[in-house]
Amino acid sequence: MLIRLLYYKLHYKRKFKLNSLKVGIESNTQLIIDSHKNSQIILGEINYFYRFGNLEVYDGGKIELGNNISINKGFCIVSRLLIKIGNDVMIGPNFLAYDHNHKFDDSGKSFNKQGYISKPIIIENNVWIGGNVFIASGVTIGSNAVIAAGSVVTKDVEKGNLVAGNPAKIVKLISE
Repeated sequence: MLIRLLYYKLHYKRKFKLNSLKVGIESNTQLIIDSHKNSQIILGEINYFYRFGNLEVYDGGKIELGNNISINKGFCIVSRLLIKIGNDVMIGPNFLAYDHNHKFDDSGKSFNKQGYISKPIIIENNVWIGGNVFIASGVTIGSNAVIAAGSVVTKDVEKGNLVAGNPAKIVKLISE
């Protein structure tokens, strides 16, 4: 794993920032950083990424991860603006987070040529996200929140709430 970290550091230079060598990236996990001068991935201390996942930044996007984060297998986190994850966050398998959506207003253009609308995703400290969860652009998840498995989160989640469903709704308050 250390060799993989050194490879990413040498390959991406200032676009890939490590705050510690206590980062685990299992096999078949990819970091993709496009050539835009502001695109960047920043990893905190004690981060672990299970196999078959992607961290991707395009068009000047940024992924910024805090300390003590674990992301289970099959994840895909893609930024064209900003995805920021705080400290002490656990994320289950098959997690998806995209801070952008395709534009589709111009009927004279195909969807793939209309560009994107991007809004940041912020996940605060001490959050537990179950498996098979999708987080939409523009969402903030407050500290001490729990996102139940299979949820589709399209609106902000206040701190200390447990949410579940599609779309995710408050199930109960778990702490203040």
